[in-house]
Order: sequence, then C-alpha cells, then structure tokens
Amino acid sequence: MAGSQHYEMFKLYYDKAIVYKNAGDMLACKKFLMKAAEMLISSAKENDGSVKRSQMERAKNIIEIAESIDTSVRPTSNTVKKSNSNCGNSLGEDGKENGEDDGNSFTATGDTGITFEDVAGLNEVKDAVKNRILLPLQYPEYYKMVDLKAGGGILMYGLPGTGKTMIAKAIASEVGGNFYQVKCSDIVSKWFGEAEKNLKNLFAEARSHERAVIFFDEFEAIGVKRGGNSTVMNRIVPELLAQIQGFGDSENTLLILAATNRPWDIDSALLRPGRFNELLYVPLPDLEAREYLINRKLKDMQLNGVTIAEMAVATEGYNGADCNELCDRIKMCILKDLIKMQSKEMLPITRQHFNEVMESSSSSVLQTDIKALQKFEQDMKGKK
Repeated sequence: MAGSQHYEMFKLYYDKAIVYKNAGDMLACKKFLMKAAEMLISSAKENDGSVKRSQMERAKNIIEIAESIDTSVRPTSNTVKKSNSNCGNSLGEDGKENGEDDGNSFTATGDTGITFEDVAGLNEVKDAVKNRILLPLQYPEYYKMVDLKAGGGILMYGLPGTGKTMIAKAIASEVGGNFYQVKCSDIVSKWFGEAEKNLKNLFAEARSHERAVIFFDEFEAIGVKRGGNSTVMNRIVPELLAQIQGFGDSENTLLILAATNRPWDIDSALLRPGRFNELLYVPLPDLEAREYLINRKLKDMQLNGVTIAEMAVATEGYNGADCNELCDRIKMCILKDLIKMQSKEMLPITRQHFNEVMESSSSSVLQTDIKALQKFEQDMKGKK
C-alpha cells in the first residue's frame, strides 16, 4: 500500500474514532484510534524529513490518547443510532459537532526571572533584540515620529543548547509583558481540526494584554513547509500567517518569538518580511561565554590546580548544555570523594577531577548540523 493510501486510511479510521467518541462508545473509539495510528506510522515510513517526523509524533500522541481511554464507558442505544445514522456527516469541518469544545485556552506567566545578564555571550543577538524591542519602549515618541512600531517577529535559529529559550525569557522580563511559551503539542490537538482554533485562542489572549510575548519553541514542528501529506499542517500555516499578519495591527506592544534548530524546514512564507522581520543566528558559546557559564555553575566551589579559564579553553565546540553537564559531572566526582572520605568539609575541584571528567566528555554538537546552519545563514544573507 502506497504512502498516500496509508494516509487516506488513517483519515478514514480517525474520522470513525471521532464518530464513536461523539457517540460515547469509547471502546470502539480506542479501536479505531489504534488503527489510525498504525496507518499513520505506515505513511510516515513512506516519507522523510519533517513530514515523517510530524507523522510519527502525531501517531505517538494518538496511541497515548487511545491507551488512556476508559473503555468501560458505553453508549446508550439512542446515541449510537444517532451517530451511525449520520455516519459522521454531522461533524463540522474541524471534525467536531456543533457546540463542542472551542479549543485550548492559554495562560501567560508573569516575570520569568531571567534577564540578559543570565544569558552568556551572544552580544550581537542581544543588540538586535534591544534595537527592535527595548528602544521603542524607551523612546516611543521618536519611533512615532519616524512611523515605526515596537514589536514584530523574531526567529532565532541555531544548534540545541545555545540559549534560545533563555533569550526569549529574558526578552519577556525586559519588556515586562505577559509571556506565552508554546509547544507544538499545545497547538496540534489530539482531535483533528482544532489546531486553527487553538492558534486563534492564543493570539486573541495575547492581544488582550498591553504587552505580551508569544514564544514558539521548536517552531519547525508548527511552521513546517506545506505540500506534505499532513492536512493538519497544511492548514496550520495559513492560519498562523493570518494571525501573525494581524498581530502587528494591534495598538498594544506584542512580540512573536520563535526558536528552531532546523530553519530550512520552515515554510518560506513565514520567513518573509512582515512575518519574522529578524532572523537571528544563535551560535555556539565563544570562549568568554563558556567561561561565564562554567564560572556561574561552579561559583560556590573551590578550585585547586585548575582554573575556570583552562576549563573554558578545553570545552571549545561545546554548547551551553554541554558545559552545564560537564560541571555537574565534576560535582558528582566531588560528591563521591566526600562520601568515600566521610569528609565534613567541602573538597576542592582538582585537575585530577577535571581531567577524569574530560576523558569521557565530548561535545554533543554534530559538525554536519553546524555546516547546515551556517549555509542557511549565508543563503539568507544572500537574499537581503
């Protein structure tokens, strides 16, 4: 069976699951959800790249939903008759009956507690953010004189563990606005067709505040290129474009941030001016940044025979998460020695501790990923 046929069977089984869910027959709903997941996995195997990943992720979510269903719930005969007689035709375009759930609601967090001082290095990224966001808030009269507005969209791309989420939280704190951190699972609903409603709810909630920041983490999972077999994803992108386009019309200060490790998977329409006006490459931490990270992590520890500067040099090519993991492993060495020696006083970090950890440590960063991101950065600069 070809991939497209697998996907058509997935939609058929999924629609049947919705019909039985609406009828209250959760045993049949579970049965057809599992069949739908099986077909979606088969379809994913016929694809590659972002389409394959999104289908496998959705299949996983469907299986989790199916396994959590209480199959002791049985329908009344009248309900079953009504559902079967309609054969699902009473369902709206989003796969739900009239009057059902209107999608997810979203709650903002207050002050994230993160500032730019907590973000190691990345001065160019910080400067770009300040120019687009903070200066308009500090000098609104001048921006009004030249007819420029605060807010807009910023897409940060780079390797995992380089501090993109930290930057987003720091921006929210600096702006003093409500912060919405959004993941793909918050938008792509467990029931077919709710994604558009979820996006509308998110943006409507953000617009209700004087200042708000929406941060999409792993943005490639939501803004994936259209044209694949996923009808859900093909419908999310147009809705996302419409909401972003209207976001800038608000009188309030509203900012859209997104982070991705795979910018080439994002639909090209989202990368045009008017959507994400700033595309910022977030590189690996440089020597100064690594020294800052390690010093911050080991600030309460004593050192004997080794320096923070030496550690920073030795961790060339590490991302922020790698540096944190290195420090935790060093602390674990100290902990083992404390237990072994039954010491009542803190032991210092020695060169032996550091060398022992470095022997079994390495960067989690792949050179192929670095080259791919650098190529994307050069390609985007060539389009300007």
